[in-house]
Amino acid sequence: TTQGLANRGQAFAALALARTPFLAAFGRRAAEMLPAMRPQELSNIAWACGTLLFRGEHLVDALSHQAIAKVHSFKERDLAETSWAFAKLSTRSEPLV
Repeated sequence: TTQGLANRGQAFAALALARTPFLAAFGRRAAEMLPAMRPQELSNIAWACGTLLFRGEHLVDALSHQAIAKVHSFKERDLAETSWAFAKLSTRSEPLV
């Protein structure tokens, strides 16, 4: 599920498991599932990426695209976590600024 994937991302980030083979697979799967994710799940994935400094192939661009599409549904915490993650990753998405 999208929630399960977001939870796994947060767990890996909390455990600081940035150098595992799982992370590349996680990034690919997360990018595929982003369109189905709710704002909190998007922000959880973004937070995990920011915590691990994991940019993933196409993942950050896909996160940006989905955040823009769903920003009207973000709660304050979702917006704060997503903004923090983009800052941590040194990623600037003009439409989100």
